[in-house]
Amino acid sequence: MLAISEDDNVHTRRACIFRSLCAYLNEDHEKLVKEYLDTDLEVDSNMEETVMGVYVILKDGALPDDDPHDIGVLIKGVEVLTGLGNIALACALLFGLIYCLDLSYPAELKCTF
Repeated sequence: MLAISEDDNVHTRRACIFRSLCAYLNEDHEKLVKEYLDTDLEVDSNMEETVMGVYVILKDGALPDDDPHDIGVLIKGVEVLTGLGNIALACALLFGLIYCLDLSYPAELKCTF
């Protein structure tokens, strides 16, 4: 929640709400939204291991109010959507894709979904 105190805009608030929802439901928010640095060499291999979720690639040394390098949706290790504007939009689109593609919800996030 430190992000709200450093950058108080609607997109930051929505991202914190998604993370808080996971915490409230006693689930790990890192299973839904995964953050990587653009200098990390293992980003691709880590993304391939993700069953379903949202990824955020942050610029190395960026301030909290700086825009991330990329935000997107992963399904079965494949980048389905990229270049999304914020985490809340990415989560909403992930929920829509799960419904439209008739996918089963991830077991580790059963309460969030």
